Amino acid sequence: LRPIQEVMESQARFSSDAAHELRTPLAVIQTETEVELRDKKSTKTSHEAALRSNLDEVHRLRTLTERL
Repeated sequence: LRPIQEVMESQARFSSDAAHELRTPLAVIQTETEVELRDKKSTKTSHEAALRSNLDEVHRLRTLTERL
């Protein structure tokens, strides 16, 4: 039973790590978007910066999912 338990623990660790790695860029995208939309003084430049940052996070997510 020990090998089965070790495999199950390994899978649980992997799932936890993967979920964390996916949640982080999603949280960044959500936060930046919400802040930008709520900022009444936002400009085209700040919108562009937020979009570029979000695009970087999307690329990061794509890389992570491709590696899975």
